[in-house]
Amino acid sequence: MFMEFRSRKAFIWGGGIIAAFELSLHLGNHKYLDKVIDRLSFWDKEGQQVFLFLYEDTQPLGLVLSSVFKKSENIVTVCIAHGFYPESRREFIFPGNNCNFNFVWSLTQEKFFKTEKKSVILLGLPYDYSTINMVDKNNIILVGHSGPDTNLFEYLLTYSHISYIYNILKNNNISVKFKPHPQDNGLYAKKLFNNDIATDVHKEMKNGAIFVGFFSSLLYEAQAHGLHVIGLDTNLLSYERSFKADKSFKSDEYINIPGYLASLPLLSSNKIASEPLKKRFNDAMTTLI
Repeated sequence: MFMEFRSRKAFIWGGGIIAAFELSLHLGNHKYLDKVIDRLSFWDKEGQQVFLFLYEDTQPLGLVLSSVFKKSENIVTVCIAHGFYPESRREFIFPGNNCNFNFVWSLTQEKFFKTEKKSVILLGLPYDYSTINMVDKNNIILVGHSGPDTNLFEYLLTYSHISYIYNILKNNNISVKFKPHPQDNGLYAKKLFNNDIATDVHKEMKNGAIFVGFFSSLLYEAQAHGLHVIGLDTNLLSYERSFKADKSFKSDEYINIPGYLASLPLLSSNKIASEPLKKRFNDAMTTLI
């Protein structure tokens, strides 16, 4: 992919840098980390422009690298958004504000970066995907909010909401599964939802499922695939959805969800066909360089 750029630029794959940090931190083997630092320092002094892609800039590795090279004339840091950021109800520094450039899922996310920063570039979903031709309104995926270590109160609160909706849908003979958050405790989910656990979310998307949740990036992904998305009540949470769901319900309206599903006509996707990741990445890089 990188060879297609005619300008004389250099690119660094961050995986090797991460591995060097991990070996140094956990095994005490500093050899590769020393090589990484020497090489980065060499590039910085050499005068050749280098793009350093970071998964994030808030955790130790990304924060160190983005801070060290923030004002470098030759090494440019680029953060690739790993999710669709929600709207915070409090002052919050979003990932990417320490990077020189950001590749985002949607340009509506520009508002989460410093106003003087004109470096937010559209990439879209960071993988190849196809839009779905038909939506199955009797196939519901409930999306988990978080893990217990993030915010225990919100974790338990959202579980109670989702468990309540799950039982309502089951009592109305609607096929429903729960997709735990990656940081969730699988055993806890198993106790509440038995075998109704979605293990392959992209398979569920291909089957045309309707996704229901609070403000997970997975809801935005489902919409991008052409699927129908139902948003749940976020009033008691510290974040709000920063994109519009197809339909939203307050907590005292959850009982109406089965009736809403029954009232839906035969749904078909009217989303614009997705462009290949290769083209979207090339377009983003063309903007950057």
